Amino acid sequence: MRSAGLLVSLSALLLVGLWWVMKPTTGEHSQARGEPYEFHFQLHPAQTEAPRTLSVYQGDQIRLSAQSSAMAHLHLHDYDLHLYLAPDYPSQVHFVANTVGRFELEWHEGGQRLATLEVYPRP
Repeated sequence: MRSAGLLVSLSALLLVGLWWVMKPTTGEHSQARGEPYEFHFQLHPAQTEAPRTLSVYQGDQIRLSAQSSAMAHLHLHDYDLHLYLAPDYPSQVHFVANTVGRFELEWHEGGQRLATLEVYPRP
């Protein structure tokens, strides 16, 4: 009877360990730490696209890149980052997501929000 209880306990411990090692991750958080998260935007004047949600953790490296068919200016609010685009010439900005919160990435010429950057505290 005692060996059956020990076997059940060991089996449960093994299952919990396997789940911890192989637990599912969601979204972009499954990326290896240390690698920058890359988000690319392709802009066109007549474009009406639903805003994207970009989710990262505090301290993650971010690379925003964009290309536009016309002159464009992107602004990441609160981080006060700007990305200026010439027609058909790709541009990018790198930064570390140090501030926790939700931040709008706005396309000034298009008059629309392209994305919301969500920065979560690192667990």
